[in-house]
Amino acid sequence: FLDDLNDDRFEFRKDRVDRCLNFIKTLKHFKGKTSGQSFELEPWQQFVVANLLGFYYAGTNDRRYTTAYVEIARKQGKTALAAALCLYYLIADGEDGAEVDLAANSREQANIAFDFCYQFSRQLDPKQKYLKSKLKGITFTPNASKLNVFAADASKLDGFNASFALIDEYHAALNSKVRDVLKSSQGQRQNPMLLTITTAGFDKTLPCYEL
Repeated sequence: FLDDLNDDRFEFRKDRVDRCLNFIKTLKHFKGKTSGQSFELEPWQQFVVANLLGFYYAGTNDRRYTTAYVEIARKQGKTALAAALCLYYLIADGEDGAEVDLAANSREQANIAFDFCYQFSRQLDPKQKYLKSKLKGITFTPNASKLNVFAADASKLDGFNASFALIDEYHAALNSKVRDVLKSSQGQRQNPMLLTITTAGFDKTLPCYEL
């Protein structure tokens, strides 16, 4: 991070980071003792966002980073942060026709992640005037964007055009097929992001350890 800050090839755009942080702040927790409180990111979470969104090639609108690997300890709000980022890229990152693809390794994990996205979207638009929820996704009509959610073991691996792809709990993935397909789908996007976010695993033969 410090090397990038001091590298003349790149520039750090604080306004882009603040835009995302302010968006996430409009969301509210809906579980446990923090239910109803604003989603205020911890400093380390803000640092993650700053790395993802802050750096551009100098004099351009091209982001420095298009892939990221984020490993977080258990019970530190990984899925909530992932869902908040999904909603940001769907609504507020400035991409018309955005496609947010949220993939998990099991239907159970996919449903957990989607529930966060769904609850956050209902907070933003309770009457679903602009954010329309369905069984396996959310659409945002003002910029013709959509969020898809699926389990890696029960999905057709074609037809993607992801502007933001999130792979949740990658440590449990038996192969890299879904991640590879989503990455290859992003070729036509100016500033795509493939975010792999996971807790730590134990099996060193799986693709997460290799990554």
